[in-house]
Amino acid sequence: MLKFISLTTSKLSKNSKEDILKLKDTNWKYGIKSQKRHFLKNIKKNDIHNLIYINKILVGYTLLRNSKLKIKNKKIDYLHFDTIIVRKKFRNQKFSNLLMFLNNFVIEKNNKKAILYCEKNMINFYKKYNWRRMNAKINFIIKNEHKKIIMKYNFD
Repeated sequence: MLKFISLTTSKLSKNSKEDILKLKDTNWKYGIKSQKRHFLKNIKKNDIHNLIYINKILVGYTLLRNSKLKIKNKKIDYLHFDTIIVRKKFRNQKFSNLLMFLNNFVIEKNNKKAILYCEKNMINFYKKYNWRRMNAKINFIIKNEHKKIIMKYNFD
């Protein structure tokens, strides 16, 4: 059975947190202890975790972090699209599409704007879901140290 879950950090169960850390460790080989330290240090209680389960197996995960941006003395609340991962065994089966639809739904439901950083080869993937490139001025304001492409959703 396919199950979609969207929860803030404060509402995640211990098992869900462990599932997330284990899934992330399949892609980023820093070890579970390192993943846990990073989670405890960087993930805030109101950040949003979007999860897709098949039966009791976490097959897809995205993190939307609550953030703020200041442009021309105006503070903008937005969601920072931080992580997207699909379990290797389930890749090329449209789970990334389902995650993106879930992410966009959650962003709109929370009446937020969203930003993500990506490599150039991922631009067309995100464009399929109505994400657009940020203009150069905003790119500069955000202080893009990693020199990645910045994309936006629900910005007008």
